Amino acid sequence: MDTALDSRVTVRLFIGCAVNPELRINLTHSLPWKQASIMRATDQDLLLETHFQNKSYIGLYVDDQQFTLQQIRKDQQKIREQLLIYCPKLTGIDKLPIYVFPQIFVS
Repeated sequence: MDTALDSRVTVRLFIGCAVNPELRINLTHSLPWKQASIMRATDQDLLLETHFQNKSYIGLYVDDQQFTLQQIRKDQQKIREQLLIYCPKLTGIDKLPIYVFPQIFVS
C-alpha cells in the first residue's frame, strides 16, 4: 500500500452486540442511554452505536494495539454491565452474543 495512504488509514477493532428490536426499544426509552449519547465525546468508556454490514451494534472500540482474550472478556463484561444500567428491564443481557470486528477509517 502507498505510504501516503497508510498514514491516512486507521483500523480499529470494535467489540459489541447486535442491536435487536427488544434492545432498540429499551435504548429508545432509556434516559441514561440518551445522556451517554450526549457525553460520549468526552468519555471513552461509554458505549456507542456503530454500523457494520448493514447492522447496528452497541459496544466499545478497543484501543490497544495488542489485545488478549482476557481483555475481550473484560470488555464483554463491561458492555453487559453498562447495558444493565441503560436497560434495566431488558432480560437476557448475559446471553447476548458478543462480536469483534474491524472498522476502517480514512482521514
